[in-house]
Amino acid sequence: MANNYYEGTGVLVLNRVTPVIKALFGAFALDENHPGNGQAYIAQIAETNDPRWTDVLSCRFRLCLNGWPRTSVLTRTGSGRT
Repeated sequence: MANNYYEGTGVLVLNRVTPVIKALFGAFALDENHPGNGQAYIAQIAETNDPRWTDVLSCRFRLCLNGWPRTSVLTRTGSGRT
C-alpha cells in the first residue's frame, strides 16, 4: 500500500475543465474526473509534484504554441474582428 503525503488539496467547482484550466492547474495533479459532477480535484503531493508559478507560465506558453482557441477580439472602438 502506497503512502501519500499531501501538502495541499482542493476541489474546483466548474462546468467543465477547459484547456485554460488545465494550463493553470495541471501542475497541481489535476484530476478532472474525480469527484465528478462538475468538480475537479487538485493536490500538491509531497515529493511528487511541487508546482511553481513558472510551471503555470510554461503550461500557458505551451497552450499558446499548440493553438489557443481563436475568438473575436474587440478593438478600441468596440467593433469585433477575428
